[in-house]
Amino acid sequence: MAGAVLGAITILFGLVGMNGAHEKDSGQIRIFAQFLLFALLVCFGLAVMDYVVLSGCEDTGMDLTKGERNPTMDILSRTGMCMEFRTGFLVFAVIHFLLTLFFYFEVKSLVDVMTSGLGHKIRW
Repeated sequence: MAGAVLGAITILFGLVGMNGAHEKDSGQIRIFAQFLLFALLVCFGLAVMDYVVLSGCEDTGMDLTKGERNPTMDILSRTGMCMEFRTGFLVFAVIHFLLTLFFYFEVKSLVDVMTSGLGHKIRW
């Protein structure tokens, strides 16, 4: 749920960043860079929490005595795919983290160039 909310908010901040790039407004691009850093931290926290839940996959079943029901974890547990799923999740989470970190540094360097006035303007 939190990931979906973050994804929806990302669309809004992405539009702010695109508008800032179009209008050459470093303030809007800086806002987008700050959001990327925030999103990076939130995604890292969500990935850690999800991995903790996935680490108990083998022990998870349809334990109706606890009042908890998780059909997806039950299927993973019964088919013996917990380790493969955890590995795939971890690979995806690391790639996502590294890509977001790369985009953050690229956007941040764009803001630095725009505010320092060191950029080279090409005139046609």
